Amino acid sequence: MRNIADVLLGGIWSASTIGLVVDGLSPERGFLLWVQIVMSVAGVVYFLFVKFPNDIRMNKMNREHKRLENEVLRREIEDYEEL
Repeated sequence: MRNIADVLLGGIWSASTIGLVVDGLSPERGFLLWVQIVMSVAGVVYFLFVKFPNDIRMNKMNREHKRLENEVLRREIEDYEEL
């Protein structure tokens, strides 16, 4: 479910940012311009302060979990070899 939300938010952010770059900041666009600016800024904030730190934290937890699993298996093998 989290991957789907990330893809949707990334797509909305990308579309908003691309719209700003392609169309520019022309005042004739009115409300749509402000929506795109807010979505672009919100996307940057989300990626920098929510998604990337969370991904880093989850990777650290997964590495620690894997290290503990390997340690348990190593000890089981050592116990088995002692028999």
